[in-house]
Amino acid sequence: MKKSNFKVNRSRSNDRVQAAVTSVFAGLETLEDRVLMSHPSKTIHWMALPRTIAPAVSRPRYVLAEPGRTVAPKFTVSGQGITPAQMRTAYGFDQIQMPGGAAADGTGQTIGIITAYGAPTILSDLQAFNTLYGLPPANITILGQSGTSVLPGNDPSGPGNSWAVETALDVEWAHAMAPGAKILLVLANSDSNDDLYASVDIARNYPGVSAISMSWGTDEIFTDKSRDFHFTTPAGHGGVSFFTASGDNGSYSDLGTTTRIIDYPSASANVVSVGGTTLSIDAAGNYLSETGWGHGTSSNTQGGSGGGLSKWIAQPVWQNGVVTQSTQFRATPDVALNGDFNTGAAVIDSYDTGNQTPIPVGGTSLSSPIWAAMVTIANQARAINGQGSLDGPSQLLPRLYNLPAADYRDITTGNNGNAAGVGYDLVTGRGTPIANLIVPDIAATGVVIPPLAVSIAGQIYNDANSNGARDAGETAISGQQVYLDIPGTGVYVGSDPTATSDANGNYTFTNLIAGNYLVRLLNAPATSTLTFPYPQFGGNYFLTLSAGQNATGKNFGLKTTSGGGGGGNTGATISGIVYSDVNSNAARENGEPGLSGVQLYLDLQGIGTFVNGDPTATSDAAGNYSFTGLAAAN
Repeated sequence: MKKSNFKVNRSRSNDRVQAAVTSVFAGLETLEDRVLMSHPSKTIHWMALPRTIAPAVSRPRYVLAEPGRTVAPKFTVSGQGITPAQMRTAYGFDQIQMPGGAAADGTGQTIGIITAYGAPTILSDLQAFNTLYGLPPANITILGQSGTSVLPGNDPSGPGNSWAVETALDVEWAHAMAPGAKILLVLANSDSNDDLYASVDIARNYPGVSAISMSWGTDEIFTDKSRDFHFTTPAGHGGVSFFTASGDNGSYSDLGTTTRIIDYPSASANVVSVGGTTLSIDAAGNYLSETGWGHGTSSNTQGGSGGGLSKWIAQPVWQNGVVTQSTQFRATPDVALNGDFNTGAAVIDSYDTGNQTPIPVGGTSLSSPIWAAMVTIANQARAINGQGSLDGPSQLLPRLYNLPAADYRDITTGNNGNAAGVGYDLVTGRGTPIANLIVPDIAATGVVIPPLAVSIAGQIYNDANSNGARDAGETAISGQQVYLDIPGTGVYVGSDPTATSDANGNYTFTNLIAGNYLVRLLNAPATSTLTFPYPQFGGNYFLTLSAGQNATGKNFGLKTTSGGGGGGNTGATISGIVYSDVNSNAARENGEPGLSGVQLYLDLQGIGTFVNGDPTATSDAAGNYSFTGLAAAN
């Protein structure tokens, strides 16, 4: 029997909600990170949540430009914002050439839009938007979080600066840039994370959806990667790509503080993180110049493209060699597009404004649906050529990092707390798209394989003597799957590459790009335990491969743990006590009480994250817990 005790330190800081921070600056007023340019000065109150728990809500990513604000020299249009025709010209949407001469409008595809609360005027506002700007009628379906026509109530904050602004922005601009695509609008019951992610699940399972835009988020926390499964293509569904706004507080916290932290889901390695720029065009929409959106170290309050390095999510392999700011952690954004509220786009939202006069709206909320629309057009081209839509994690994101630099405008100036520069930067990612160049390359047949690809190979065998080496007489195991844990979560998702061992136990991955890889077993038999790589060190291989390098001998040993004539062995036991370590000396002393109802688990994969299948136990009234009937293993 092995006995282990767990202590719990009760820290005051973990139970404390930080005091409100007050900040005063000219011209901006915010409500939950939604900024309205409407008054000479306002006082902003930010309420911080304790960082030991996940924030309960996500925040929308739009900002409203002040009516009547002087916007020249940013662009020369009316104070109602950039028009669809100007935006299409600026980014080359009007120059896209499609197979067979088809219109580049997203026909045959569906864009999913996820926002919160009701949108009582969205249909009439969208019709007015289309009429004003000469767009065709939209084919739009609106569902509630349950996947039915039962819709949520309106934003409890009331008209004036509600989630209805976000909904109008996302829907109108996804349609403006891909007017032939269908729109699926899913309205979450509230702005809670659980409701928003449940709505994402509705959209990704909906027939025909190939791109989903999510213009909301909140500061990342260490458990966020467990939510990454929401941003995967469901089994049997055509490929789905996910896009999100990178944030509007520069490299800083959503709470308006100077803490450097990035947003989630922007931090997810399954999602295209879209940053913001300040776009300069002429009256016809011709591109003049562009800078990274931000106000340097004041971006936390004055606004700026969200971007920086994740504190917890590993750098995906497709960023390796492109991102120079880190070799260890996920960097955001991936790409960018116009987002500065001073160069905002025209939006009609009569619920909040009381009329159907367009207002200029910016933020990375604008950038995300436009990128989703552009990739929708690429998926339209693929469909014309008889190909399926792209899966975001395994196809689109690697392509975005392998595309020629000429497909992007490299934005080398601007500062969101990080400075933009040549190549990848933490303000604009790889840059902004030249749509007529990037769409054909995104839509290209097959997978983009750079020169000097890498490979990974090994064997899977029955390690009868548990010594971590394949000895004479130890048999091969065929039909066992191995996967590459691309997001680094320790949990297999449908987009992770897999290989299956052959009759001799051999498996191989080929045509991989240089970078970092986690190699793991997938669904090992319940009657076996992993002997090598050593489970106590994660039970996986972490490899860093340079261009042209081939990794061999990455073997997995399994030992049968049942049916071996154990003579009635009832299995191993682990037990212990969970207690309150009042004086923090790591020993239980008289008067230190046991803690009941604490759940523990056995980390069978050694990844530090609970996954389905890990055994659990719950401490009783005295703090005792016990795992029984365990197979012999680490």
